[in-house]
Amino acid sequence: MCDPVEAPTYPVSGVSVSNFVTPSWFDPLAPATAQFDKLGQLKSAFSILKGGYVVYESAGRQKQKSGEEFPAWRTEMKSGPLARTRRRLAQVAAL
Repeated sequence: MCDPVEAPTYPVSGVSVSNFVTPSWFDPLAPATAQFDKLGQLKSAFSILKGGYVVYESAGRQKQKSGEEFPAWRTEMKSGPLARTRRRLAQVAAL
């Protein structure tokens, strides 16, 4: 999962690769010393960077939390009728 830390990248064999969260990011009881993302920029579980976002479900509804530097046009793209998450939820419901 890369969305909470979407903006920062690091090189792998000359290719720019997106930062990603580690299993500690999903653990609300993880110690503050845990590594929450590959580049070590997050300081707690379920946190997001300024340029990241998270799509989640609460009370049966899809919601999105964006970092303060996440562009508004991308927020709309991620939550609109053609959003990938919305399509995937519809596919699961059809099963």
